[in-house]
Amino acid sequence: MERDLVFDIGAHNGDDTAYYVRRGFRVVGIDADPAMIAACEQCFREEIRAGRLVLLNVGLAAEEGNGGVWSSLDPALASRGGLATHPVTVPARPLRGLTHAYAWVSYVRETTNSIWYDLHAAR
Repeated sequence: MERDLVFDIGAHNGDDTAYYVRRGFRVVGIDADPAMIAACEQCFREEIRAGRLVLLNVGLAAEEGNGGVWSSLDPALASRGGLATHPVTVPARPLRGLTHAYAWVSYVRETTNSIWYDLHAAR
């Protein structure tokens, strides 16, 4: 288990990513919104170049594939208050596949629901 690696799921604008990178962690930032990933790529050029940050424009799903993503899984909820919505198709990857691809992590910060997941199982 690598104790210096954090998965920031729902990286959004990169606030949590910045917090962990500043404290010496390596970070895999994941967000299904291509605009959020593009903004983070601009903000974290040095960290990406130095290998301290990997950004992935993927959605999490039970199986590999492509999925339509809104700001909510329910398009009606995403458009509440008259907000304009449109589906964005992004690659979908299971979390287990990502942890295997980037090494095992000691914990995952999932910010879309403000939940901490402790992953202590062996690979």
